[in-house]
Amino acid sequence: MTSDSMQARDHSDKLAAYTDLDSLQEYWVIDLEKPLLAQYTRDADGWQYRAHTALSDTVVSEAFDLEVPLRFSTWCVKP
Repeated sequence: MTSDSMQARDHSDKLAAYTDLDSLQEYWVIDLEKPLLAQYTRDADGWQYRAHTALSDTVVSEAFDLEVPLRFSTWCVKP
């Protein structure tokens, strides 16, 4: 999960470091300010990016063998 101040770092420096790891198959960055889950997945062609922005989206992860509906995220919880 990332804040506005850390978002650029999570999508650049950290992403570059993590994607250099041969064992890493998937990397998620969750924006706490708006409904956005950035999903980076590795396949035979390299790294693929998918932005999940609709609360009706379900994030499917083959690496973790799970499905996560975005509607159950922190964006639905208001103080």
